[in-house]
Amino acid sequence: VPGIPRIQTTVLDYEERWSDLVQAMATSTQKMLQPKMMPDDTTSSTFACQWGGKCDITRPLNHANNAACRKELEHTNIWICQYCVAENAKELQSSDYIFFRDLWHGMPDESIMLITETTPRLWPDFVRMIQEYCPFMQIGFPYKKRTQ
Repeated sequence: VPGIPRIQTTVLDYEERWSDLVQAMATSTQKMLQPKMMPDDTTSSTFACQWGGKCDITRPLNHANNAACRKELEHTNIWICQYCVAENAKELQSSDYIFFRDLWHGMPDESIMLITETTPRLWPDFVRMIQEYCPFMQIGFPYKKRTQ
């Protein structure tokens, strides 16, 4: 559809200092995608990226710090959580991962959540939580087996 980006991204983070980087990321990504995705069309955008506001994965979804998450919940198909789980491990464990449980129950059917982390030490907690609270979800851990 002309005029509607093929990829629309909203960035949420507890640290609002990241917001100024969002426009730079959007501009750079747009420059990289435009010629490849729509080489003959210089008028429509293939990628839109905006700062969405604060998000606190250590609090329930209904917490004031997660108002922006609630706003995006109904129409977001892919949630990406990058490099924030391990650094918040104690708070997440003490809340029994309430943010993620709330989010998963509110996400539209057939949505996807990708979690990337520097360490796999919390994966067993996520598997347990999904099996206990969200049995409707599928779990996948893509990895390459290391050979020596």
